[in-house]
Amino acid sequence: MTSIENLDDYSALDPFFRIVEEGLSGLAEGDHFFELLAEDVVFEYIITVPGYPRRVVGRSAVAGVPYRNRYISVITIVDRKVTHWRDYLDPIAVFEAVGWPPHT
Repeated sequence: MTSIENLDDYSALDPFFRIVEEGLSGLAEGDHFFELLAEDVVFEYIITVPGYPRRVVGRSAVAGVPYRNRYISVITIVDRKVTHWRDYLDPIAVFEAVGWPPHT
């Protein structure tokens, strides 16, 4: 199993992690959010903008870029690991985060 090098790097996300861990309690196994994910987990972002990833594959890739948005998630669990995660995003938050459209 691949491990995330330093969980302290993600401490700002602890409230999100705890919500997901509590919601998946008894359904998926793992002591931390990242351990709930299968090694080859697929995250899909349904509403997106140019340059924003529509799909991220792999546990290590999910533990990448800082993120702020409102969304709902639809999660698939197989053999007590999250194998698929589909987010329906708020596109306005994405636009604001990337500074689009540029103000002239």
